[in-house]
Amino acid sequence: MDEQWRERHINMFGEWLSKTWPQLQAHVKLPFMSAATFIMGEHPSLNKITSQLQFYEDLLTAVNLNIKLDGSSTVGHVNEFGVFLSLHHSKELSRESGGFDKYAMGAVNINGRGVINYRKKLTDQINKALKSKFDLGSITWIVDRPKPTGLARKHWQETPVAYLTLRSKDPAVDKIPEIIIEMDFNDGQGQVVLPVRSNIIRLSSQSSDYQLRPYENTKLEMVLDSRGAHEGKLSLEIQMTG
Repeated sequence: MDEQWRERHINMFGEWLSKTWPQLQAHVKLPFMSAATFIMGEHPSLNKITSQLQFYEDLLTAVNLNIKLDGSSTVGHVNEFGVFLSLHHSKELSRESGGFDKYAMGAVNINGRGVINYRKKLTDQINKALKSKFDLGSITWIVDRPKPTGLARKHWQETPVAYLTLRSKDPAVDKIPEIIIEMDFNDGQGQVVLPVRSNIIRLSSQSSDYQLRPYENTKLEMVLDSRGAHEGKLSLEIQMTG
């Protein structure tokens, strides 16, 4: 193709890409724009897309998924151990996003996108990241939570999401790998879904001894409901705090 026509067609393609991305669904925007820059490089016709990708990168510096062991990093491979899963984020981002409680919830009706089961989406990501090395015992979602707590980092907060119980599948397991949570943000043209990555936790699974999990000031409360006893039905509610 003649060089003049070649450049014209490249410009037309770049302009089409730049006009198209704002109309895409939230979860398609990032891969679409990333593919555009991979194909076109730093072509001037993609300036708007390049600027938008930089905006996404800036957003991702204001939030991360945090994994923290509940106790010692010597977890062994005999019994389960606990893991705290939370979001660390700037106060400003939390305020602009309306908080992050929804990521521990089931069906949430999102304007313009219908009902989204955030809990299932994150469960799938947890299983994807951990299933080859760990048995997942349980996930306790932190739904009825207090307000986000402050962190040592200035103007940053922590929002609890879930508590996991895991067991290493064999003594060779030496880390909890990266977990990804897909988060929604407003990008000025609507909603966008961005992948927020966790830290990686080093641990030791070599011990075959039973590992005691830490506890302090533990209180156990049991409530027996006998209202259905005449039908042969009883319910026992057990709640432990500490």
